[in-house]
Amino acid sequence: MKDKKKEIRNSIIKWAVIFIILIIVYFWKQDLIMDAVENIKSIPVYASILCVVMTLAYFSVEGLIISDMTRYETKKLPWHKGFLCGLFCAFYRLITLGSGSGFAEIYYYNSNGVAVSKGTGMTLVQYTFQKIAIGIFGILSFIFLYFSGQKGIVKYSGYMLLGISVITVVVVVLVAIAVSKKLADIVIRLAEKFLKEGTKFHSKLDSIRNNVINFNSEGRRIWSHKGQFAFIVLLNFIKFICWYSIPGILLAQQFSVSIPQCIALMAVTNMISCVMLTPSGIGALEFVFCLLFSTIVTEEAAAASLILYRFYTWILPFVIGAVIAGLHKKTKVIEGETL
Repeated sequence: MKDKKKEIRNSIIKWAVIFIILIIVYFWKQDLIMDAVENIKSIPVYASILCVVMTLAYFSVEGLIISDMTRYETKKLPWHKGFLCGLFCAFYRLITLGSGSGFAEIYYYNSNGVAVSKGTGMTLVQYTFQKIAIGIFGILSFIFLYFSGQKGIVKYSGYMLLGISVITVVVVVLVAIAVSKKLADIVIRLAEKFLKEGTKFHSKLDSIRNNVINFNSEGRRIWSHKGQFAFIVLLNFIKFICWYSIPGILLAQQFSVSIPQCIALMAVTNMISCVMLTPSGIGALEFVFCLLFSTIVTEEAAAASLILYRFYTWILPFVIGAVIAGLHKKTKVIEGETL
């Protein structure tokens, strides 16, 4: 109960900060925002429909990933359950600014017959798969754009290389902990050393220990099935292409830019924003997006595509997810575990 109240308080604080930032940005860039709104009005209906299709395609692939994660479980989730789970998590991702998405996924797994320990492991491993895809996609896109002479990439290549270095370290560490029992044990011993009784965060020790154990157990299981490992990474690539194509769909019909070029720019944008410490990349993604896309289109067009990108990847899934969350039936926790 105490942790739940703390989570609610943290979410309120995060939203308060976001609203304050939005108010400041509105008055600071009011003319640009109004121009962006006018730009949005000129976007063809077919482009908007295609963006909705890409959003639903993203969650369709997410459904395949979630379903495949349970491939060897007694209670295997069918594709449609995975699809609903993705949207269910999208609802909690927005209202908690990212922090509640993982818990929502574990709960959804559990409500469909998967034990909490297994669900926790699957959720953490799935997070690692996403980081792998984001890192590889972003690095390959950076190389492609750099050697094709993309102005924004060349101009900010130093910062991009720093971002690549950080995401590479994050991915390597996550994968190493997931597949190495020895390394996972070292992490647990370090946690026990620094979070021993009497320290400020000692209450977090059991949670960290259990999460590392579940993460490593599930990671080693999937790593033992190389085909499944490769398949899920591939699905993550396809999933991100769905979202990364949205700016291209919106901009290609107004400017002489290609959808593949915009996909590559979006891949670099997301990679860099993922290593900046902001809630769910909010603020970081907007900053990097405007920085890079303003080098190929006008400022107001970049701002308009950014607003719509957030709408199609956050607001639309949130609305659909809210309906799913409202209709979702609560079930008993499996195997006597508690969330």
